[in-house]
Amino acid sequence: MKLALVAPLPPLPVPHGELIARLSEELNRLADVRVFVRDPAHADPGLGRRLSIEPCADLPERVRTGDVELPIYLLAGSAHFAHQVRFLKEVPGLLVLLDDDLEELCVELVLGPGTGRAAERLAGFGRALLRPADVFAEAFGGGDPARLARLVVERAAGVLRQGPAVVQPARPAQPAAEIVIVSYNGRAFIGPCLESALAQDYPNFCVTVLDNASTDDTAGFIRERFPRVRLIASRENLGFAAGNNRCFEESRADYVALLNQDAMARRDWLTELVRVAERDPRVAMVGSKMMMLRCPTILNSTGISMNRIGFPVDRRIGEKDLDPSPVPEEIFGACGGAALIRTATLREIGGFDELFFMYFEDTDLSWRIWLSGGKVVYAPLAVVHHDWHGDLAGSGQTPCAGREFSEKTERRRRLCERNRLLTMLKNYSLRALIGALISARCNDRARRRQVKEALSRNETPEYFRMVERAIRDAWTWNVRNIARVWRHRLATQRLRRVKDAELFRLISDWNGEPSFVGELEAIQDGFSARPGDRVVMGATDHRALGPGWYGIEQRPDLGVTIRWTKERAFAYLKPERDARRLHLLAASGPRPIDLAVTAGGLSAGRRTLQGGALTGIIFDLPGPLPAGQVHELRFDSQTFRPCDYGMGPDTRELGITVAEFRLE
Repeated sequence: MKLALVAPLPPLPVPHGELIARLSEELNRLADVRVFVRDPAHADPGLGRRLSIEPCADLPERVRTGDVELPIYLLAGSAHFAHQVRFLKEVPGLLVLLDDDLEELCVELVLGPGTGRAAERLAGFGRALLRPADVFAEAFGGGDPARLARLVVERAAGVLRQGPAVVQPARPAQPAAEIVIVSYNGRAFIGPCLESALAQDYPNFCVTVLDNASTDDTAGFIRERFPRVRLIASRENLGFAAGNNRCFEESRADYVALLNQDAMARRDWLTELVRVAERDPRVAMVGSKMMMLRCPTILNSTGISMNRIGFPVDRRIGEKDLDPSPVPEEIFGACGGAALIRTATLREIGGFDELFFMYFEDTDLSWRIWLSGGKVVYAPLAVVHHDWHGDLAGSGQTPCAGREFSEKTERRRRLCERNRLLTMLKNYSLRALIGALISARCNDRARRRQVKEALSRNETPEYFRMVERAIRDAWTWNVRNIARVWRHRLATQRLRRVKDAELFRLISDWNGEPSFVGELEAIQDGFSARPGDRVVMGATDHRALGPGWYGIEQRPDLGVTIRWTKERAFAYLKPERDARRLHLLAASGPRPIDLAVTAGGLSAGRRTLQGGALTGIIFDLPGPLPAGQVHELRFDSQTFRPCDYGMGPDTRELGITVAEFRLE
């Protein structure tokens, strides 16, 4: 038998996670079993070495090709199980319903769409095959875990003996969709992107690439390797905005789906985007869940958040993907690196504004959609993996202070500063614009003062001169081009159906630059980290830190280099010998801070840090961490804002300051 177990795996919270892990391994001994989960990167690495684990997105294709004869779904009331419901509706199979308290088990054969938490809610879709509460209790409570697996396999075998178990229901006619990819010198990495685009399970789509006059023969590569792709070869670099507009003008599809050339989409990405858009005719743009390619458990974007003075930032960028909810939600903007747009909306509001060339054109488009009465929504089940700043990471360059940067980085900074002001000038009502510009001007003057102070200390002068130029040139460009900008503003205001007051619920309260995101270029996860058994900030922290850290700071008063944590910070260590203790050299800010430490998934204790002096703290681990393996540490602390304690204009939420830590 070729079975599929569709269920979340550990680190799903106990007790369900423990049961599912044991059941998975028992089923694997009895049959040819593939395990399908929301995201394989989130599964326990140990299970990944023993089981075949694939994303749920691939389940319909595996059934279609015969690699799976019968899916077995495990469902409970927790949000961790909600992702599977849509697959149960699309690919029927055996359903095992688990009560939240693990006191009851029900197995159903589901013959059509629909699911619920109890057999009576499935009336008309199947028949009860098994309800042995005693077997379930014995399987989980220390009896024979193989017994439950045998019973499930027996039921599966009975179903298969009756004939083909899974007949996928015929899909109704689907709206036409066109995946649009704008490429520029992407020959080295566009191949996987196009492979993922062509492999979409959506039944009615095509793929178009506009090549922006690449000098590396990207167009020739696409013609040779991907003949199914429609190629538009531009003779000049049109930029992201105009390049996409060229494709929009020629599209005859109901939807266009934008995809970055360095992103790879899950097989059901387009299906999920269209599914969300079709639920509500007001939904004009749908954003994706974008994950970091090199760190597949870290979020790149769940849409765009923007503050009152026009600074946009990718929502939840640099955070661990710990939210299992599949429920779409309204957002201010969708990232243009992976989003779906109604073609009718593009006709109505005019596509991207080509004044932007690149950067923030997606923020502007999203804002205009809201102004015109449409909606922008985030679809958490539409997943892509994106090589965020891959062009910089590949060359060893990063766009943050204290690191080298390239001409490309300076251009990015200059366009972002310029386009931030342009976005406000176009989209705010006149009354709101005056207040926003006054606040933005005050903020930028403060930023330039901070730059001058840094330059007076000779602190990374090339970087801060770049920042100063970008801020100054942003205002200069918008003033010099005010006539063109105002014409674009008038066109935007003619679309207005919604007052600014109604949109302020979607605009964030944080002020200034989005410094709260931390140092994104330093982030690793359990897949990308390459740590040792000791981390010294500024020396051996490379490829050892996860989410939750700010940039390196020199502390002459402490005589060391440090990093501040956020409320929760992750790190990775690989001990040379079995480790039983964690040594931490850290300090609090202007007030005592409570700190909780977790190592290898187990609590290592709590401490209260007093005062600003560095203190050495030893945590006894609850069990030895095996040598030669990468182990995750987590630091949870209270936070404070320096500006609330008379420590300058710093509005970051800071936890503790860390100089080093090690395992022994």
